[in-house]
Amino acid sequence: MQYDYKSESPKLGVGDSDFVCDYKKGDCTDLHSYFISLARTQNIPVIHEYGFGVAGVPLPSPLPEQAKITSYHCYACIYQPDYGWIPVDASDGIRWVDHKRPDLRDYQFGNLVLEHNAVAISRGRNLVLSPAQQGEPVNKFIYPYLEADGKPL
Repeated sequence: MQYDYKSESPKLGVGDSDFVCDYKKGDCTDLHSYFISLARTQNIPVIHEYGFGVAGVPLPSPLPEQAKITSYHCYACIYQPDYGWIPVDASDGIRWVDHKRPDLRDYQFGNLVLEHNAVAISRGRNLVLSPAQQGEPVNKFIYPYLEADGKPL
């Protein structure tokens, strides 16, 4: 899999794991949808979480007092009975390798401290809001959602 830096995918950010399997590249939503599909084939409990990264990965030390939010990011959390939910970032694992830092690839699997470097917004995909929207389920809820006359805007 490759990270789609040029946003060339005709389904970028949709999270269609079948498409990503054939196309072999995408953004964080696409790559994590594929990762989640693989985990579920192994009966590993896994969730898709969306939020905003604020301090970067790996987490700087000491933590900055201020940080800039540039865009949304997502990751997966796998459940291990002895540890609970463990965040993993497959897309950043790929990006570290691409940026000539393969030593940080494995760091993305189990070392993320989300309470310090991300603000979680939502979990899951294809969401029905409360109160329920008139339109289709929301593929990913990261930015505000608005409907008028039963149609998404």
